[in-house]
Amino acid sequence: MRTQANKGGDFLPTALKSECVLLIIGEGGEAITDQIDIPVYNLGYKRDDHQKAVSFSAADIFVSSTRAEIFGLFILKSMACGTPVVAFGVGGVIDLVRPGQTGHRVEVANADDLHDGMVQSLTDEDLRLSMGQQSQQVMVNKAYQVQEQISSYQKILVFKPQSKCFKSSGTRYEFGV
Repeated sequence: MRTQANKGGDFLPTALKSECVLLIIGEGGEAITDQIDIPVYNLGYKRDDHQKAVSFSAADIFVSSTRAEIFGLFILKSMACGTPVVAFGVGGVIDLVRPGQTGHRVEVANADDLHDGMVQSLTDEDLRLSMGQQSQQVMVNKAYQVQEQISSYQKILVFKPQSKCFKSSGTRYEFGV
């Protein structure tokens, strides 16, 4: 978890009402440790991919309380490690987190909703394990394979606009004057 203002770390003290342990991965975790009345382990920033994988795999759930997210690389990494996600429904989270399948997507900036998603994930072991397996399955089998990404980019790059302000010369497009 990163603790910049837009990353939503200020929602965690309210959301973490139950008995659990918080692992913080990233810089700035000290900023919220005094506000949380549970054991906190600040693992710091991890550069090594193996250490990241071990950290993500050690968690029962991955919580992202960010208010703004373009894609959610840490969510992808967590899912690839088989860890279900509880996150505000912003940006790429909307496409990545499939409610009840790969995790819980909750109302943005709602600490109670974040708490409820965390509690449901932590108290229903069968659901949590199923969401973890499905998360990993999505990452390994389908959604983010390299060939799919290449194919998507190729579709975008061969797009031929019908507008009169573009002039086509083969596969290049130039603005007409």
